[in-house]
Amino acid sequence: MSTFAVAHLHEVKMGAQIVEYLQRIDATLAPFGGHFVLHGGRYERLEGDWRGDLIAIEFPNRDLARAWYRSDAYQAILPLRMDNSVGDVILIDAVPASHVATDVLCERTSTRREREACRAHARGTASAESIIALSCRNTRCNS
Repeated sequence: MSTFAVAHLHEVKMGAQIVEYLQRIDATLAPFGGHFVLHGGRYERLEGDWRGDLIAIEFPNRDLARAWYRSDAYQAILPLRMDNSVGDVILIDAVPASHVATDVLCERTSTRREREACRAHARGTASAESIIALSCRNTRCNS
């Protein structure tokens, strides 16, 4: 399953260091199968007070994404970005093509079998209360 390195950057100080970072990053991605799927660009704000740039780099899996971020090659250029921008960076896994919105309700369950049972329940006509009860079993929920 693909994993994405996602950055929301703002307050980018465009200068020689950012240009150098951009010139060097692609070479750090290649050994790990990474490639850009989003890289700033024009956007249309529909809600909220969005500012900054969204960057997403796809990797074949989380291990390769983590290995890229920790690699000597990327760590060597990371200060060029960090010293010239503010933002957040995360790794997040893709969902399968079969994913539906209610599947997220079941991610808190502790075993694969419980998640599958919860998903089947949530995809049906179950009440919100019963879905929450099933999805929160054996875990701490915010509600």
